Amino acid sequence: MTFDQIRTFLWVARLGGFRRAADRLHLSQPAVSTRISNLEQELRVPLFERGPGELVLTKQGTLLLSYAEQMLFVEEEIKQRVSNPSEAEGLFRVGASETIAQAWLPDFLKAFSQQYPRVNVVPSTLSDAQHHRPTILRLALQRVHPVPR
Repeated sequence: MTFDQIRTFLWVARLGGFRRAADRLHLSQPAVSTRISNLEQELRVPLFERGPGELVLTKQGTLLLSYAEQMLFVEEEIKQRVSNPSEAEGLFRVGASETIAQAWLPDFLKAFSQQYPRVNVVPSTLSDAQHHRPTILRLALQRVHPVPR
């Protein structure tokens, strides 16, 4: 059983049809049908009663829907809390030529700091002599351990 199968099941159940779920998930209808079929085979139960023009959850489908909603809620929580840019911490060292430092780097650093407020940015400029070397612009992201609060 995969998150994709669970997510597909959830949207078929919510929207009441394979075609609508396929549109919502940007998949083909056969791909949605295959995911649901594989899920039913793995669970060894039918999840939907299929009739002419109607799709109704079975008892097992209703039970799975409850779990599917919980699973996808937890998945969203993980995405928001773990991968939230405002929670990222560390040190971002930026080396740039004088031209770049005066042209677009300030706007970039301002936008970066707004999106990642807990990352310390340390800019430095390279001399014109270094500017002509092949490794002129160095962007290094060095992850440091968060400081205990």
